[in-house]
Amino acid sequence: RERQGDVRRDRLRWEAWLDCVRFFFSSRSTTRMDHSEKLKRMYPHLSSLGIDEMSAAPPFYRLVWILGLRVAPPYFGNILSITMVLGTPMFVIFCIMGWLLDWPRPFEPDDSVLAWIAARAMVGYAIGLFFAVKYRYKARKLHLPSWARYSGT
Repeated sequence: RERQGDVRRDRLRWEAWLDCVRFFFSSRSTTRMDHSEKLKRMYPHLSSLGIDEMSAAPPFYRLVWILGLRVAPPYFGNILSITMVLGTPMFVIFCIMGWLLDWPRPFEPDDSVLAWIAARAMVGYAIGLFFAVKYRYKARKLHLPSWARYSGT
């Protein structure tokens, strides 16, 4: 019986891990509609729901799309992808600001560079997580589908 419990527990862990992987990649587009075509249809649809264009596609998302990455817009992405897209620029901005403000003495002898970077990463990704929760809450409230299932209506 103890062996069966271990096998069952391992199977549940494996299934949970697979669910996490599926969840992370759930915002990938699998329909026949092109990513740019979905974006064109998204703007009027979200506008009819009362969401302005800058909120539907923030500047960092537009930059990611210009770079050629097909990331789901924030109202259609999952929490992890939204956190990464919005948290990474915040992390970089906080690193640059911290370096500029501490420029005459960037590090004291007792300071750790890793701790300095980790503190800015925590703040940047915490802000990204805050916005991710905000976007997902509003998307759920508006009953928006995932980006893979989105048809523009």
